[in-house]
Parts: sequence; C-alpha cells; structure tokens
Amino acid sequence: MSKPDMHSSNSPRTSTIAGINVVTPASKSPDEKSHSLRVQKLSGQWKQYMGSAKVAWGKLTQDQLMQTEGQFQKLVGLVQEKYAVSRMDADKQVRAFMDKHVS
Repeated sequence: MSKPDMHSSNSPRTSTIAGINVVTPASKSPDEKSHSLRVQKLSGQWKQYMGSAKVAWGKLTQDQLMQTEGQFQKLVGLVQEKYAVSRMDADKQVRAFMDKHVS
C-alpha cells in the first residue's frame, strides 16, 4: 500500500532551515486565486467601480464607498452594517458584485 502524499498542493509544507521549522502555507485553489485577483483588481481600480457599487447599494454614500478604498472586507462590513444583514449575506453580495463587474 502506498503512502499518501503529504506534500499535496492543498496541505502546508514543513521544512527545516538552519535548525528552524518553517511552515509554508498550502497553495490556494483556482477559485481562491481567482477571487484574490479580482479583489486586487477591485481595490486597484475602485474609482471605476464606485458608480456601479452606488447603484448596487443605494444606501451607501459616495464618501462611505470612497473610504472602503475597494478593500473587500471593508466593503463587506459596510454592506453588513447599512443593510443589517449577516456577515455571510454581505460577503455573498460583494462576491456577486465582483462576479458581475470585475473580470
């Protein structure tokens, strides 16, 4: 019987460098990588997406949207607060926004 692969791409790797154990995080799945890239793009080009965000979340002011700087977690928190929804629901809304507007 063969041993399971302990160094698959989804498990962290541990190695010893100069007598110190170093843990390298597991690699991200393709969905996580895609999400990370879209989050970076959203943040980097936030001013271009703010108009669409204002349409999506009319209760949010221009100043509030500007303060998030397109940062995913800040935007999720703002949506959660202004719309009195759970963190999970706010996260889903922001992800849906990104799916629609950020390619």
